[in-house]
Amino acid sequence: MRPAVLISIFVGLAIYVALEQPRIPGITGSIQRPSELDSEFVGTVRVVDGDTVSMRGLRLRLTGIDAPEKDQTCTRGGKIWNCGEQSGAALKDWIGGSILTCLSNAIDKYRRPVVRCTVRGFDVAAWSVENGWSLAVPIGPPDYKSQEAHARSLRLGLWSGEFTPPWEWRAARGVDNQ
Repeated sequence: MRPAVLISIFVGLAIYVALEQPRIPGITGSIQRPSELDSEFVGTVRVVDGDTVSMRGLRLRLTGIDAPEKDQTCTRGGKIWNCGEQSGAALKDWIGGSILTCLSNAIDKYRRPVVRCTVRGFDVAAWSVENGWSLAVPIGPPDYKSQEAHARSLRLGLWSGEFTPPWEWRAARGVDNQ
């Protein structure tokens, strides 16, 4: 090939990449590129609970989902089980020691960055909802409603028995909602 053709291809590819928005698998649409207000967090995490992880000592809240509290129990087959603890354990097992990439453009009332994370090419919150370990938030964008319907139809995770949605469980105990 001639040098001029190669240069044209390279310039065209560079323009395409510069204009293309990054996409997170499992999520329709795209996320915005980080700006001065946005933050990116990359590294291994410690799972705090089913919707919160800690990276380098900073707690990060997964956006769009709500998981049972650590001491929340559910019922399955007439038996009580600690679904809150299991939700966090399932997330911890799935993530393992993998590197997460998390993008934030908000801070919650507890001053935690609210993040959308990916690991091994998958959206972490989408995985949690799709496997029944958390619920799509009832108010806000419908990002994870289809994953929730999938988990419910297959009776996965929380859906394998009876449970109280985490926001109702906290409200009944006078615990501040997330």
